Amino acid sequence: MKWAKRALYGVFGIALLFAVSIPFTMPQAAAYACPSCYGFERIGEGLYVEAVPSVALLACDTVECDRRLGGRGAKARAYGEKFILVAPEGRTETIISHEFAHIVLHERVGSVGLLRGDLPAWKNEGIAVLVSGDTRYFAIEGGTPACTTEPDGPLPETVREWGKAMRPDTHLILYAQVACMVLRAYGPPPYDLRTLLQGHG
Repeated sequence: MKWAKRALYGVFGIALLFAVSIPFTMPQAAAYACPSCYGFERIGEGLYVEAVPSVALLACDTVECDRRLGGRGAKARAYGEKFILVAPEGRTETIISHEFAHIVLHERVGSVGLLRGDLPAWKNEGIAVLVSGDTRYFAIEGGTPACTTEPDGPLPETVREWGKAMRPDTHLILYAQVACMVLRAYGPPPYDLRTLLQGHG
């Protein structure tokens, strides 16, 4: 029947018009659906940034290389906002995403802010754990990150305090605690960097 075809074409036309208008009427929804279309790059689970910072990635193939560069046994380590040193066992998407999350946070806070301690160590590490999707330190319940270990006291605020707290027998618990702290404070990824860093930097 002609009227049925006309109705169908009308519905199709309205749907097409709605889809075409989304980038103009709801650009945030369009960016969510296609981050790369709006110049965003993925650096971790649920975390996209307008442009990944210019970062040097120093990836060692051997333990000797890592030792020579002062890796001190860490799988990877971000240095300020400039470069990342990766040990042979750290060459995974999860570990490198963790370090890129640090780089993005460090860039937003700035070198002076980092030296001042504007970004608490627990927040810096907890965010990196969650956006990298490192499920060694949190559970997944109904598709959403969930705490496995509640903080049982004050968490490290400074880089020095973090270094002292990080021992072979404590690092699993500590990372799980800081991930839980961030979940309690900000919920699961994706995050808005302005919200995360409100009051810092």
